[in-house]
Amino acid sequence: SPQPATPGWSQAFRSPRWAHLAGRTAGADIGYHFPATETLNALRETRTGAWSDINAEGPAAAVTRNFLTLWFAHGSNPANATYAYTLLPNRSAAETADYAENPSVVVIENSPSVQAVRHGSLGVVAAQFWNDARTTAGGITVDRKASVILQNDGAGLLDLAVADPTQANTSGLRITIDRAKGVLRRARGLD
Repeated sequence: SPQPATPGWSQAFRSPRWAHLAGRTAGADIGYHFPATETLNALRETRTGAWSDINAEGPAAAVTRNFLTLWFAHGSNPANATYAYTLLPNRSAAETADYAENPSVVVIENSPSVQAVRHGSLGVVAAQFWNDARTTAGGITVDRKASVILQNDGAGLLDLAVADPTQANTSGLRITIDRAKGVLRRARGLD
């Protein structure tokens, strides 16, 4: 249900499935889907600051604007705390509610070792592996830290994109894809 737009309003929502923020211009609406059931905190407030506060080259003139902040509170020293949400740009409240009833993005794993999601209709699995250890998520196994996106086009072709988030891996990376054997074609950037 719509919430007050006035600064100073705050509320905690237990186990929300979705939230919608109406934009001030066409195409500026944004929806959020929350697959996990946690308490979502909301706060509307007025803030004043200058761009020079965060960038020495920025203008020093003070600017005042109203903001809405949404957050999950994990405490001051959380251990193994997690959260997940799907960002839905340019979605109306009705479209966001519909998405929350039948989400196309599913969280495969959300742990200190791996964050991985699957988009069913696009055939995409995206995973961030955080450790230099043999780890598997969504049919993808790696032995080093890596960002991996795999897409199955449904016609037998797999597209694979891999990046080293540390930019420090000099020993290589072994990736195993849990799929039927086939021909591997070398693409740009692979050595």
